[in-house]
Amino acid sequence: MIEHDLNDWYRWLSDWEPTMSSGSPAGWCRTCDDRRFPDAAGIRDTDPHQVVHELIRRMTVIASELLEDLMDTEHGGLEAHDEPCRECALNANTAVVEALSDHAVFIRRALDLYVTPKVDAFVAEVTNCLNVCDTEDTDL
Repeated sequence: MIEHDLNDWYRWLSDWEPTMSSGSPAGWCRTCDDRRFPDAAGIRDTDPHQVVHELIRRMTVIASELLEDLMDTEHGGLEAHDEPCRECALNANTAVVEALSDHAVFIRRALDLYVTPKVDAFVAEVTNCLNVCDTEDTDL
């Protein structure tokens, strides 16, 4: 199950381009700041939030689907209970964490291959633009 979603994320990642609104590590949302999935996947604090968020969003959906399946199997479905069983929730999240850990090397390689060069080029371009603006200001 996770391989399909990771392959979709790799395809998305290859098309991703940094923007001024990509965010910084300080701007990570609460979902991404919960370190269980990012740590298991080998995500660094310096990885762009858009990239991290897309991966975590996909993994959260998988965990939810696993939880639903476990609740169906173990307890006759979510409808029979007000909230999911803690053990089922733990098992669903653990399954995703373990799968991410198994794929962490490939995830990190994809980030280093697709994201790092794009971010470096983007930073160089922005820095160059800022330098041009500074030069124009001093020429006045």
